Amino acid sequence: KTDSSLAIPFISSVSTTPDSTNDIEAGTLSGIVVKGTGPALYTMVLTFTPDLALSAEKYTAPVVSDQGAWELTITDPIKAGFYKLVAVGKKDSTVSPESPTVAFEISVAEGGKVQLITDSDVTTTYQQDQATRVAAATAKRKIVWGGLAGAVLLAAIALATIFRRKLFSGFR
Repeated sequence: KTDSSLAIPFISSVSTTPDSTNDIEAGTLSGIVVKGTGPALYTMVLTFTPDLALSAEKYTAPVVSDQGAWELTITDPIKAGFYKLVAVGKKDSTVSPESPTVAFEISVAEGGKVQLITDSDVTTTYQQDQATRVAAATAKRKIVWGGLAGAVLLAAIALATIFRRKLFSGFR
């Protein structure tokens, strides 16, 4: 049962550890730490999308300290890509409200890094994507018109050549 009077969990950071390992060939990054806050002494249930398939034996759910902080360090290699994370505190049959969703990117670029994705990144990415689509459509239109103009020119030259041959064929 959800207890809405509990503190809402918060994921404060997703970053690399000082000893993180970047494997460019495999496209993975090892050494990621997730930190946050939640209701004191509650166990945090972390849901990654897509699922990281972490071993439950190796990665036990973090327990929130008396001060309200929790942390999970992932040492297994994680594939580069975009992920979302939600946290919920659980104690016995009581659960906290769900944390706001945090989106992040794991990258093997620049020695391996983890970057949080914010609304402004989504907006910027969307705008860049739209600009790319408009540029591609404009270029395609130019190619079509350029190709059409070339075909018309070629047809005009062919007709002129035929007309000239017929016109001057009687002078031989």
